[in-house]
Amino acid sequence: MPIHSLDVIRELSRLGHDVTLYASLTPASALAGDLTRLGVEIIRIPSLPVRVLNEFSFLVCLGLQLMRHGLRRRPDIIYIRHASPSLVAGWVGKLLRVPVCLEINDILLKRTDYREIPFCKRLWVRFYERFAFPLAARLFPVTDGINGWLQNVHGIPAGVVQTMPNGVNLERFRPGDAQACRIRFSLPPGAQVVGYLGSIFHWAGLETLIDAAPEIVRRMPDTLFVVGGGDEPCYTQLMERVRTVEFADHFRFFGAVDWKDASDFINTFDLAVAPAFFKNAESGISSQKVLAYLACGKPVVGSDLRGLGDMLESHQVGKSFRMGDSQSLAQVILRCLSEKNLLEDMQRKARPFVEAYYAWHEIVKRTAGHMAGLLRTSPGRRAGKEPARCP
Repeated sequence: MPIHSLDVIRELSRLGHDVTLYASLTPASALAGDLTRLGVEIIRIPSLPVRVLNEFSFLVCLGLQLMRHGLRRRPDIIYIRHASPSLVAGWVGKLLRVPVCLEINDILLKRTDYREIPFCKRLWVRFYERFAFPLAARLFPVTDGINGWLQNVHGIPAGVVQTMPNGVNLERFRPGDAQACRIRFSLPPGAQVVGYLGSIFHWAGLETLIDAAPEIVRRMPDTLFVVGGGDEPCYTQLMERVRTVEFADHFRFFGAVDWKDASDFINTFDLAVAPAFFKNAESGISSQKVLAYLACGKPVVGSDLRGLGDMLESHQVGKSFRMGDSQSLAQVILRCLSEKNLLEDMQRKARPFVEAYYAWHEIVKRTAGHMAGLLRTSPGRRAGKEPARCP
């Protein structure tokens, strides 16, 4: 389950809402225990451990459980992320006359630029998007670009779509003692550390960083590149690519980093990088890892994608480079590391920026406000009823 979904659930519960989670989550897990202590009820959705039947069996069980619990408890809102289960949730919502809110983090079919998606899978995505989007009472895209795609391509009325960006957990991600954190991760105290922590897929753009590294090291020999994340097969492919470039010994790969260690890992950085490479640039990006970097007080060098490069530049918390251009990335990193006044100024502004605009608490509060508005306008609901349950 994405950590982003868990943060939304936690904040809804802290705001006083009664939350029920439907997920394939083992009740005995530490995560389940954490959510239970917050008052979140967990309804486990089973699925068959057979690849071709796993998703289908999950959808069937989800639909049955939503109907069973929905008829008995009459939830006020069903909230779900954009994926095939959103179609099931939409149908159940219509049957129960419960408003469905759909969160949309990506334009899924654009991923075919980076992954091999079978033809039948693409047909399935087109099918459930065509029917799931109109079933939702409110759609929450994380970027204005996705908002425009929903209206222009799928014909969703503007009043149904509300951009709601990703946020950051300010309790989990916070500034720390850089030297103590470097000792913990066995990094040299005097190095200039350029770091990345996040998912490692082709769209992460780390190949651009690898290609930029020789030019950076030639001019600043004490630079060290630190990478956290262990997604296969891209993780192994990146390490193999590093071995073929000059100054390969200036890279440190740590594999997957536990969430409880993520803040300390980021605090080893002097400068964070987000070299994302998206061909579907028109959708924009709402990057949680970038917000985590900034919450730790780290300036960021990011691609000139909508929602990333423009955000960093306009709020003076980082610098942008031409997406996919290793020479541009090298020049921007060198400038940031060599101009200490610039680096320190961006560091000072980083955390206050996310505190003001991207704290999960405030974003979830706004989202809950939109959901409460649906209850006042939905047919068959009691007028003025406050939200009580947000599955």
